[in-house]
Amino acid sequence: MRLTVLHTSDCPRTRPPLDELISLSRGVEDVEVESIEVRDEQTARELGCHGSPTLLVDGDDLFPYETGDAGLARRLYQGERAQRRGYPSRAQLARVIGLEITE
Repeated sequence: MRLTVLHTSDCPRTRPPLDELISLSRGVEDVEVESIEVRDEQTARELGCHGSPTLLVDGDDLFPYETGDAGLARRLYQGERAQRRGYPSRAQLARVIGLEITE
């Protein structure tokens, strides 16, 4: 499984989910975590970046974006308790790679 974090260079929300994915994937077989800086709108469209950060598993959005085109804007995620956040919670990320934890 390839976990990808697509982000802009100045996005302050990139490091937390990237670090969480790296931490969670330790010891999980066949998981690779990568970070890709998206520098322009065309690349955002090509990669399926719906705001920074966008999290992909094997090229598919982990948290499918319901509206809007791909682009470089900031992205918000729906948290476990209906709050809006700049990135998914640790528990949400864990479920994506097949782990069950609580926050």
